[in-house]
Amino acid sequence: MGLGVAPQAEAATWKKHHQTVQSGTMTSCQGRLSHAVRQRSAEGARIGSISQCRSVPGGYRASLDLHVPVRSSL
Repeated sequence: MGLGVAPQAEAATWKKHHQTVQSGTMTSCQGRLSHAVRQRSAEGARIGSISQCRSVPGGYRASLDLHVPVRSSL
């Protein structure tokens, strides 16, 4: 019995995205950032860099860079 590779109907390519979260308090900003990371990871995204919550006019802001799989037929 030889080794073989099962044929795949789809191949994943990756598209880079940038997501920002903003809130009025540091605690809320951290919660939103944590939720965004968990949600995107569950969707199959690869999380890249994460910028922690920082003070901006009107509240706090954080961001994350991620790569999202884009499915395409072979």
